[in-house]
Amino acid sequence: MIHSPGQQQIIIVHPVDNVATALIDLKEGSRLTITLGNLETILVVRELVPRGHKVAIEPIESGSPIVKYGEQIGVALASIGPGFHVHIHNVTSTRAQRK
Repeated sequence: MIHSPGQQQIIIVHPVDNVATALIDLKEGSRLTITLGNLETILVVRELVPRGHKVAIEPIESGSPIVKYGEQIGVALASIGPGFHVHIHNVTSTRAQRK
């Protein structure tokens, strides 16, 4: 999951997720070390991500699924780069459309 000194800042729920959840307000320019499987990488936060909101941990193309909990929760309305805020301004929910 997440390896960062001090307070844990984000959580990635499932290994196939392309977003993480902010556990604190993430400030633009913050650098987070994340480990996915055997790969460790630095994620640079590109804009404010409020606590409880999602941040992209990999590039997400327009029309591609947003994956959290190992399941698709929405579709990107525009391309979203790593470190950008993922929320209603750039995602449409697929969960609310289920009947």
